Amino acid sequence: MVFDKKQYNKEYPKTPKGKMSRKISEWKRKPKNGYELICENRDDYELIYFTWLNSERCEECNIKYIGTNDKCMDHCHDTGLFRNILCRSCNVNRRMDNTIGIPNIYKDNNGWRYQKNIKGKTHYKYSTDLEWLKKYKIEYEKNNIYIH
Repeated sequence: MVFDKKQYNKEYPKTPKGKMSRKISEWKRKPKNGYELICENRDDYELIYFTWLNSERCEECNIKYIGTNDKCMDHCHDTGLFRNILCRSCNVNRRMDNTIGIPNIYKDNNGWRYQKNIKGKTHYKYSTDLEWLKKYKIEYEKNNIYIH
């Protein structure tokens, strides 16, 4: 029997191991805002994956998950360390808690970031001065200033 690499590449993502590998890659991928999941070794990623996969209820509000798209791998955006598995709503609320109660303003590696979605594209404005960024946000939302 001859090994067919094309067939393997087509079928592998559908296997349990392929699905796990893809999900872990998503968590490890460093997005623009610099918040990826960080573990010391591969076994830790796999343990988190199986915790995520087998999680049936949100650890915060106890709502039952309907499918895997309802689950979020919550992690600290400052350290990259895993916290727990949450529903989308609780994960967003926790993110809001990280913004000191100011929607769309987050702390990241560059200081503070104001994030706004415009026509399906995410735009950012950075500053180390939180008060300046709060004023920018107010002016932006009042006057609909385009973020550069």
